[in-house]
Amino acid sequence: MHALQIPLQNLLQNPMHRWRSRAGLIAAVALCCSLPLAAQTTTPAPNKAAVEANYQRDRAACQAITTPPDRSNCLRDAAAARSQALRSGAPRTVPSPEQLKQNALKRCEEHPTTEGREICERMARGEGQASGSVRGGGVIRELETTVPAPPPPLGTPGSLPPMQPMPAPADGPALLPPPPVPAPVPMQPR
Repeated sequence: MHALQIPLQNLLQNPMHRWRSRAGLIAAVALCCSLPLAAQTTTPAPNKAAVEANYQRDRAACQAITTPPDRSNCLRDAAAARSQALRSGAPRTVPSPEQLKQNALKRCEEHPTTEGREICERMARGEGQASGSVRGGGVIRELETTVPAPPPPLGTPGSLPPMQPMPAPADGPALLPPPPVPAPVPMQPR
């Protein structure tokens, strides 16, 4: 402890260090005093009626929750959203269904393949099935599509070569069907 006090005392005794520390202190005080003024001039005044309407709507939704711990968490979140909106001046707005649909379609643009993007857009428009819930940990969306299987390569079991037409005989006699075979005669016992 004594070793640290000596250099600090030497710094305070040096007039040049005192001048620099005073200038830094004055600059820090000026900056701290100007920050609240700058914050007041850039933040718009909150629309208290809109903030209060959002809070009352959130509170009514929270009251509909049947389990007490979830209800208290919801009410706490609603109060926190209200106080944040009053501090920031921007009330929380509920997006319209059309805005939600547009946001979902924008998220589909991130798919690297065209096929994935098209399937995502179909699900965003409501095709497919949804299961689960946000409350339960997530909503799973699935869309079943039928994709034709590619033909098997030649030479694998189950693959046939393509059918070829029979060539016509060149200058030879026409092919006739074979003569009929006589019916077998049953043998008689001797």
